[in-house]
Amino acid sequence: MKPPLVVSRHGSYRFRRGLVTATALQLGLDMDRALAASEALRDRLAGRERVTTRELEAELLALLRETWGYEPPPARAPEPVTRHVRTDKGVFPFSRGVLVRRMVATGLSVEAAMQVAEAVSAELARRPEPVVAAELVDAIAERLLDEMHDAGYARRYRVTSALRHLDRPLIILVGGAVGTGKSSLATELAYRLGIRKVTGTDMIRETMRTVLSPEVVPGLHDHSFRGIIQGSQVLSDPRERVLAGFRQQAAQVAVGVRAVIRRALREHTHLIIEGTHLLPPFTHLLPPDAEAWMVGIVLSVQSRTEHRLRFPARAQSEPHRGAETYLDAFQSVRWIHDDILRLVEEHDAYVIENSDLPRSITAAVEYLSRVIPLRPTAGQVPGPRSSSATRRSVRTLMVVFDGLADEPNPALDGRTPLAAARTPVLRRLAGSG
Repeated sequence: MKPPLVVSRHGSYRFRRGLVTATALQLGLDMDRALAASEALRDRLAGRERVTTRELEAELLALLRETWGYEPPPARAPEPVTRHVRTDKGVFPFSRGVLVRRMVATGLSVEAAMQVAEAVSAELARRPEPVVAAELVDAIAERLLDEMHDAGYARRYRVTSALRHLDRPLIILVGGAVGTGKSSLATELAYRLGIRKVTGTDMIRETMRTVLSPEVVPGLHDHSFRGIIQGSQVLSDPRERVLAGFRQQAAQVAVGVRAVIRRALREHTHLIIEGTHLLPPFTHLLPPDAEAWMVGIVLSVQSRTEHRLRFPARAQSEPHRGAETYLDAFQSVRWIHDDILRLVEEHDAYVIENSDLPRSITAAVEYLSRVIPLRPTAGQVPGPRSSSATRRSVRTLMVVFDGLADEPNPALDGRTPLAAARTPVLRRLAGSG
């Protein structure tokens, strides 16, 4: 006798014990009972020509209830609808994790960022559309950051979304002496901003060393604090000798840095470069007529004791970078550290005292929010407070005094009036490209 024909919405097939056994196992029966149930159900359906899947399920549950007293578990609540986000690169499921990562870059703790992300998720769940624009998610996140914390967090969050809309590549340079935490800050900043390309001047120098031999460029083949000077220059003062060798190596490595930046510009790619060799003013590293946003940051560690303690700590996680080499030359490292800060002061560059990495990351993002163009949030989303709250705009007045010759003046120590003037904002804007 042929087994009955099972009719489903996907088509028809003959009754198979194996499918019934698998279903019984999924319901929680052990193998012996599942096999016995499939045999009993086959006998129960004998003589029937066809049966629907709904009838088959009802017959199986009735058999299990009569034979073993089985009761099906209560129906589970339906899974929440997953919202999707439309970006320039496609449509992706909404991710609270990505949102938390971006919010932590604003200076929020992980716990606080998770609370805001949950609030964003809840607001999206109340919307009828299954796919929302990334700009809408950002607008909701910015409003909630403003309401739950303050406008500073919302502004810094806007940096993380601005990178998607910048009309030109963003080049971030992180300079500072050895041991100030450049690599750590650059890596964390790249992760939180979603920048995929990070490189260091040590890597660039290593590449250049494969082409230029020690006989041709000896200073390129040693540490930046060794003070090896190429040519006939002889300096008796140890500090001047170290600084002269360092500046010479920085000038040599700058050739490779410019090449890396040119490549990023051709590919229209955001890039972070970190390294001791990046010295203010940073605009000299940008190729002429380049269309890019360049932001330079210098890290410092004012405490000599804290600076010295970093090398043994770093050697534990990076054994190939032994602490002895740097501790033996620690005075040279501090000379370079202080000379870089002199250049910072001279060119009004932006410096961060890197005694706490999370705070330094927040300071870096804050600086970025001040020097790169931030698009206003597309389509403000009204909320409980923002619908009625209004903010006064802050206006800026720029006054230019003309008529003073821009020539060296003895009363200004031989400097021009513009060079002697204290114009940090103007210089930082110029330094940003």
